[in-house]
Amino acid sequence: MEKPDFARIDSILNPSDGKLPFGYYAPNTGGKITWNCGTDQQNRIISVFCFDDNGNKDKKISQLPNMEEANYTKNELIKAGWLPIKPPEITVKYGDGSSKPATRKQKRYLKKTLNKMEKANPFDDES
Repeated sequence: MEKPDFARIDSILNPSDGKLPFGYYAPNTGGKITWNCGTDQQNRIISVFCFDDNGNKDKKISQLPNMEEANYTKNELIKAGWLPIKPPEITVKYGDGSSKPATRKQKRYLKKTLNKMEKANPFDDES
């Protein structure tokens, strides 16, 4: 069996096991209204509703008391027709086009980069 010359990175958003983080959008708004729910660095459950009006973001951020409240909110949004956010698919291609697996150094670098992204607060504005 020939190995592919790329590696695929799966999304951590909306895992099938029902754990955080969640991300949904209202399709009737063209994706301008979204809801994200995850944990912060103190392991608190944070809920963020965001309205994006052509770059002007209006956010309602709140702390949820428990996982049941997060699941309740998610289920109510799904009943109202909200859909899961589909993050872009990320693939990593090897520079020389070969079918070799990533080296230990490349794997450590990728893991370190993903950990940094995971620790970063996705709800902060980067402007």
